[in-house]
Amino acid sequence: MNEPWDDRFRTLLASQLSGPVAARLTADDDLFDEGLNSLGVVALVVAVEECYAIEFPDEALDRETFRTPGRLWATVAGLLPRVQDGGENR
Repeated sequence: MNEPWDDRFRTLLASQLSGPVAARLTADDDLFDEGLNSLGVVALVVAVEECYAIEFPDEALDRETFRTPGRLWATVAGLLPRVQDGGENR
């Protein structure tokens, strides 16, 4: 699979989903259909913020941000600081 996210992101998702679900996730899979619940969202917020040294703005803390891995990663990537060569951190 060729996802836009890094291994840390996959590991964080896997920690909130049961079974081998994270190994086969695609950008458009519905995380709530795959077992993510409200407590998992809270845990993901904390884990992602700590892992990537970012802070989700209030407007990003909604169900749609966490609906799919692709949407969540797009939000995370948009909060990452740019590296000096103009690319994004990954």
